[in-house]
Amino acid sequence: MALATLPLASRLTAAAAAAEAAQPNLTIGWSFIAKRPEISATQLFQGYEGQHAPGAVAIFAKWGIVHYERNYVRRSVGTRPPFDVISEFGSRPGATKPSMCGKPNDPNWKSSHVMEVRETLISGAPLPFQKGPVLKRAILLRRPVDASADVFAQGAAQFAAGVSQSFGAASDRISLYMQSGPIEDILACKPVGSICEAVVMIWPKDGTFLPDSLPAPGSVAISSIIDLEAFASEIPA
Repeated sequence: MALATLPLASRLTAAAAAAEAAQPNLTIGWSFIAKRPEISATQLFQGYEGQHAPGAVAIFAKWGIVHYERNYVRRSVGTRPPFDVISEFGSRPGATKPSMCGKPNDPNWKSSHVMEVRETLISGAPLPFQKGPVLKRAILLRRPVDASADVFAQGAAQFAAGVSQSFGAASDRISLYMQSGPIEDILACKPVGSICEAVVMIWPKDGTFLPDSLPAPGSVAISSIIDLEAFASEIPA
């Protein structure tokens, strides 16, 4: 089975694109957000995009955050991941942010697990600012218990290179994200186990079909394949 991409309705902003181009080496943080069970995916989306995100943008510039993106899970293959949104925060090198530990974030959220990731561009080029919606395919990778961290990292890079060889021409961009720090539940204010140790992210070209299964080396395990719909906000200078 394969999935056709959604139409790309991205709106590009030249000023925002120039701002991001001037900050190529951002510190990237991800927040894996799970909604409360009584909240629908539509309610989560409307509350996040209509209220939470606009309010957050107003203070992010003070924290050195120049990129803010929400990636909503629209479909999963295999095990459903324990989250509904991956929020991404790109900060200028050396920027310091106040701790959000224990602070309320959004009444629709059940949990928010935060970790830093290191991005390696596998194919394509840095994209201009895109408000969205933008469709992505994310492949979540876990480290088998018998694989060392170094062996897993090599296997993840090998897997990402294979994805690029197979789908690079059909994609605008492919990146490998590796976990680079501990993961913390900022609502419960405590460390938690990792959801995944690496993610291969694909930005498919409009109209592209991507397969729902891929071979992987023994040093990595595919835990989930998910389709994401992304929206981003401009951060005022």
